Amino acid sequence: MANEFTTTYNLTKPEVGASEDSWGGHLNANSDTLDDLLDGTTGITPNLLSGWEVAGVAVTATAAELNALDGITATVAELNVLDGVTATTAELNVLDGVTATAAELNILDGVTATAAELNILDGVTATAAELNALDGITATVAELNILDGVTATAAELNILDGVTATTAELNFMDGVTSNVQEQIDGVNVPAAVAAGAVGSLGFMRMGVEANLVFGTTIAGSSLTPTGANGGDFGGPQSGTWRCLGRTAAQFEAQRATLFLRIS
Repeated sequence: MANEFTTTYNLTKPEVGASEDSWGGHLNANSDTLDDLLDGTTGITPNLLSGWEVAGVAVTATAAELNALDGITATVAELNVLDGVTATTAELNVLDGVTATAAELNILDGVTATAAELNILDGVTATAAELNALDGITATVAELNILDGVTATAAELNILDGVTATTAELNFMDGVTSNVQEQIDGVNVPAAVAAGAVGSLGFMRMGVEANLVFGTTIAGSSLTPTGANGGDFGGPQSGTWRCLGRTAAQFEAQRATLFLRIS
């Protein structure tokens, strides 16, 4: 009967009662084969039917789960970064493409604003200095909107600095089309008119019987200054006068009215 061999590792099984001169060589060869298998020189393909253990700890992972490590180049420390992570794949994928540094991401530390509130900044091109211009502003939106459409310069707006005039007083300028001071300077203010001179007024009584109406002219020689209750002052006047009221001829008291000297 010839020697036989094991199925898996082809170990020699010497023929019983034979191989008197060769069984020692077969035994030595089998020992070398077993040594190589045990020290890893020869790779082993295990066929585990009921589970296996590593240092007394049962390995429960399936072949598919173990194969998930196939091609992994990460170190233990790098793999341990995932220890305690509860985020989903979708949540982790939020970081896909992020180029911000940890310091830049830490700017969000403590932020309680909603996405809608953060989106207010979408498209903002203002610098920090420009945004800081709003620091301390207490004006309402309505008050700020008063500036909407204003084209005046700061110098032009500063013209109002110190103005105490009311709206009604400022409205006196409404419709003015030329320099106000020039208009004032151009006003022909008459000099003070002496009593009895051309341009003066006088309450006078007619010395003649005549009916005068508004606008009628009469010689000053027919007029004498008087009072409302009668009583003449001075004598007849010079020049020509215009009646600014009305007189009646029949009663002397009704001959007094206001006159304007016109020449």
